[in-house]
Amino acid sequence: MLDQVPRPWTRIFVDGHVWVGVEGRPGLGARLFDALAGGAPVIGVAKSPLKDDRVAVPVRRGASIRPLFVSAIGGISAEDAAREVERLAGAHRLPDLMKQADRAARDGLAAPR
Repeated sequence: MLDQVPRPWTRIFVDGHVWVGVEGRPGLGARLFDALAGGAPVIGVAKSPLKDDRVAVPVRRGASIRPLFVSAIGGISAEDAAREVERLAGAHRLPDLMKQADRAARDGLAAPR
C-alpha cells in the first residue's frame, strides 16, 4: 500500500503501538519502521492501553475523556508525536486521517477478490 504513496514520507501513522510490553518489544510500528529500513518516522496511535506500558503518551482529543496512546520511532519522541496527533484534523477522539485509513482498509477487506 505504501508503494502507492509518493515519497518522500515525512511521517507514517499506524493504528497500533510502536512498542509493546515493559521491555519495549517491537510492536506494529517498530516492525514497519524496520521493514522500511527507517525510511520515515513511524507514529503509533492506539485506542487501547497496554498493560504496564511506560512508553506511550496519552492524548485526549475533542471532548473525549478516553485518551489515545501515542508512541514513536525514528527520530521523533513520543511526546513530540503526541503533540502532532493532538494537532491532526478532526473534532473527535480519532483524527480524520485515521478514520479515513480505517474506512479504506475495511472497504478493501470487504471487496470481492
